[in-house]
Amino acid sequence: MEYEYLTAAGRCLEGEIPADVAAKVKPGDALKLFGKMESYYRGGSAYGGQMLLSQGPPARWLFPFPGK
Repeated sequence: MEYEYLTAAGRCLEGEIPADVAAKVKPGDALKLFGKMESYYRGGSAYGGQMLLSQGPPARWLFPFPGK
């Protein structure tokens, strides 16, 4: 997700999911999948351009705020 009007607000999540799950997943279910993974990466400009190894459910971003 990127908010172009805010500096350093880009965020992304990357994780590995089985092909059969990927074929059926809907956008609204994506955060639930990350919460079930053993680990995943989060990154983007909001994290200083780094990809950080993460575990547990990803925090929901209620509103864009750089650096959070």
